Amino acid sequence: MQLTKNFSLAEFEYSETAARYAYDNTIPRELYPNLARLAEALQHFRDLVGKPVVLSSGYRSLATNEKVGGSKTSAHMKALAADLRVVGMTTTELFAWIRENRDALPRFDQVIDEFGRWVHIGLADDGKQPRRQFLLARTINPQGRVGYTEVA
Repeated sequence: MQLTKNFSLAEFEYSETAARYAYDNTIPRELYPNLARLAEALQHFRDLVGKPVVLSSGYRSLATNEKVGGSKTSAHMKALAADLRVVGMTTTELFAWIRENRDALPRFDQVIDEFGRWVHIGLADDGKQPRRQFLLARTINPQGRVGYTEVA
């Protein structure tokens, strides 16, 4: 099912981890309003950046989220976040581009450059004020937790 001009339902449901462990990563129908908001926000972002956007993680079932070590409150489990790359841009360039163009972008909650491998874009729950945070995830402490640094 095509959600926007450039994004399909399958892209948001696909997970290498879910496929590897045979987890059901189907988005529950009650999360479709969140998915629609996220797909529209990412379509607007893609239109502005003018390059193909490749999702590496969209929705995550509880089992998938636990297997990848995601936060217990991850926006991915609410269909409100995606990890992505943009063709022709490094994650550092992409993160900088988003910061420079933040006023033209949808009201995101968090943008995280995760270990220089992908950029996480998350939306706030419907009706909640977005934090508009820019974070760098670069370290993992001895307890296996990710360290974040906020960027202005």
